[in-house]
Amino acid sequence: MTLDAVILLCLVDALVCIPFFLIASLGLKAIAQRVNKNAAKLLEYLGFPGVVLHELCHSLMCRLFGIPVGEHRIEVNHLGVTGSVEAEPEQVHTFTAGFLVCFAPLYLLSLTLLLLLVWWPLLPIHWALKLYLAYSFFIGLRVSGDDVRFLADVARRMPQQALLEIGLILLPVALVIIYIMVAPLMGFGFSIWIFAISLVGGTILSSIIWSYKQPRQRDVLGSST
Repeated sequence: MTLDAVILLCLVDALVCIPFFLIASLGLKAIAQRVNKNAAKLLEYLGFPGVVLHELCHSLMCRLFGIPVGEHRIEVNHLGVTGSVEAEPEQVHTFTAGFLVCFAPLYLLSLTLLLLLVWWPLLPIHWALKLYLAYSFFIGLRVSGDDVRFLADVARRMPQQALLEIGLILLPVALVIIYIMVAPLMGFGFSIWIFAISLVGGTILSSIIWSYKQPRQRDVLGSST
């Protein structure tokens, strides 16, 4: 697979698959609970690997950003399967880092699920195992209430910094959208590299700007089926 193809897959994942997979996953849970609670509970138990993957994604991104992580917990009870990772952000933290850590399962498992679907005919494993892997990724990419509360806490601690970083990310995206609209009129060719470099550039800019020092605070990143 060429680098252009990888970038294109990432863009398709970000623009199409992430919203679709998230809505479909949450919708499946809501429909199953309304149709048959016993069946819904069985689906939750079958999603155990997805919960484990969810927490591993949080932990991976925490370590990537140098954020200390505490206890990893997976619980199976009569309500289903739940998990959590204790995260202790550094005294200096960015909203971008918080966003990437909190929603790591959403974009990482969504991309993994997309790649599984693309390479489906090429994988030398039984179709039933591939189907169960896809279901695990599908369940694990859900955003939990703890994830949203964690990010909200980060934003409350540095509201101006959060707005600045969001602006630095949205600005290059807005410029690329303008370019896409103007390019056909001006006779320019469009390259996915322009979109990718602009988006990554905005993210990097937002990540290197540090403004406020915050006291250490232990929060919980969680998941639930």
